[in-house]
Amino acid sequence: MINFLVKSKISKPVLSIKEIGTEISKHLKSRKVKNAFVEVEIVGGRAMRVLNLHFMKKDYPTDVLSFPLVEIPGEICSKAKHIGTIVLCNDIIKSNAKKNARLERDEFIFVLKHGLDHLLGIHHN
Repeated sequence: MINFLVKSKISKPVLSIKEIGTEISKHLKSRKVKNAFVEVEIVGGRAMRVLNLHFMKKDYPTDVLSFPLVEIPGEICSKAKHIGTIVLCNDIIKSNAKKNARLERDEFIFVLKHGLDHLLGIHHN
């Protein structure tokens, strides 16, 4: 079973919580993941800059940060194979959509999938 929690710290994220959940489920199923718990937090540029500086030592906002977790106590997560938190920056995603001549929705989904892949241990160079 795919479980997720989405928290938005901004008023108008690109995708709704329901759409984010649908995209999480579709992507994890395409990766053959059956049991997972994923937390997604959507933030603005300032908050992402602080997180990126603290965790990655980079003093600028980025589009996504992924934090895989080995174990989360609790019944929902006890059987989850792949779990973790993804932080998405709505401001950077919108900016990148313009730069890449993509729809904001498509850019958001691309970045969400990228973050999910990091939780699964799939990394880029």
